[in-house]
Amino acid sequence: MPELISYYLSQVDTGDPYPFSQIDLVQDETMGPLYREGTLDIIASVNPGYTLTLDDPPGEEVFGTFFITDAVDIGKTDEDFTLDMNNQTIFCSMESESPNDYAVDIGGKVTLTGSGCIIAVGHVRFMPKVQMGPDDFIFVMSIIGDLTAQPSGDFFGAMAGAIEVQYQPGSTITWSENSGGLNFPDGDVLPGIKSYIIRN
Repeated sequence: MPELISYYLSQVDTGDPYPFSQIDLVQDETMGPLYREGTLDIIASVNPGYTLTLDDPPGEEVFGTFFITDAVDIGKTDEDFTLDMNNQTIFCSMESESPNDYAVDIGGKVTLTGSGCIIAVGHVRFMPKVQMGPDDFIFVMSIIGDLTAQPSGDFFGAMAGAIEVQYQPGSTITWSENSGGLNFPDGDVLPGIKSYIIRN
């Protein structure tokens, strides 16, 4: 776990933390990298239909990572919006204290598109709408906690939880080979982190 935290922490500017506890979309936005000390809530409070795209900065070793130290809520209230992962990563370093205390909680007011990683040290609840195809791949992981998942739509990617993965009825998960491009370390980047292909 420390290796993974260090890997993503190195991709953000810890000396310039994001000062607000909320990202409220009032227009289409492209953001990242972003470092937030504290909680972060991503919503669209006024009008539906806006898109937040995680940035893809120029340069081979530059990422649009969102690194948050406390709980992250995405699309749980207000209006519908779209989150384009754009091959980037949302990482939350919060450790959950109870099964109902989510480090990352993603609700049905957001539609996920594109490929990317959503990773938390603690518990994850993953219940967005998804608009994906076979060329997309989203990896959702709780490092030391539970993952509860009920995405609406066809999900292409992989899920992992250290304790338990609960995949609710009425959702479809389809394994697709990751064609690369995700911001997730493999053994070549960090020898201490091993990657595996797990098929259900």
